[in-house]
Amino acid sequence: MSKQSKHITTGDGGFAITDDRLLADKMRRSTDKGRLRQQTAEIDTCERLAPNYRMTALQAAVAMAQLEKVKERVNIRYQLGSLLIELISDCAGIALLPVLANAKPS
Repeated sequence: MSKQSKHITTGDGGFAITDDRLLADKMRRSTDKGRLRQQTAEIDTCERLAPNYRMTALQAAVAMAQLEKVKERVNIRYQLGSLLIELISDCAGIALLPVLANAKPS
């Protein structure tokens, strides 16, 4: 069985959002083979080994278009998930994962 598990898809990859500057810097380096984008041709150092996960312009355009609908999609997934939990919570042999306090599964 196959199902979509991501709120936004951009082909084979995805994207991450953070307000943590240190984490954002690490993520940027991980997307471009461990290199810093601000480097010049004369200074081309690789701080650590990392794959090349840069997003193409087409993938970015697809992601931007999906951003307009992400809140609606998350709400629908939450409603469907809540309904599923309600419908199967009393089924024998099914153990549901606990939902953390202040969490809203989607």
